[in-house]
Amino acid sequence: MRKGLLASVVVGMVFVGMGCEPHMALREMERQVDSLWLSAVDLRCEYMKDPLGIDAAQPRLFWKLDTPRRGAMQTAYRILVASSADKLAWNRGDLWDSGKVASPDSIQIEYAGKILTSGQQCFWKVRVWDEKGTEGPWSRPALWTMGLLKGEDWKGKWIGKDEAASAAAANPLAGASWIWFEADANKQAPVGK
Repeated sequence: MRKGLLASVVVGMVFVGMGCEPHMALREMERQVDSLWLSAVDLRCEYMKDPLGIDAAQPRLFWKLDTPRRGAMQTAYRILVASSADKLAWNRGDLWDSGKVASPDSIQIEYAGKILTSGQQCFWKVRVWDEKGTEGPWSRPALWTMGLLKGEDWKGKWIGKDEAASAAAANPLAGASWIWFEADANKQAPVGK
């Protein structure tokens, strides 16, 4: 880890020495350091990226792992789910904070927080630990929105013709005529003419 950090500092000094702005050199150093860690990317909920209208009461969460290191593996994760993007930015998982979970799993992690309601937005992110116990950075935030979970949540009316039931409505074929072809002229007409 120290070698990687030292390399990043050297890269930063080279950028400054080449006349680059110091903030650009700092960004490059941060990028170099971040690339050493195992991180969660491509967050998904129920196999979809930022889905709307999820009908599962306990949606399943997924992520991929990213690192340039060979042989790196996840040994733990922590998921935060918040009711707003601001709360998530402040690392406040008011809907669910899984805490550190010792597990290599990164697929089909079932939501286990507060009961979710119809139409609710859920903002989430995850951080993972590698085989050395090194904590990675938080992932970029993701989102899912709950669908309508109960029958009474559905509001609407049937689209159609608004008229009272009548004799015509009871027998929609009243007054209809059959179409006959010359080839059928010798046949008897069906009942109901």
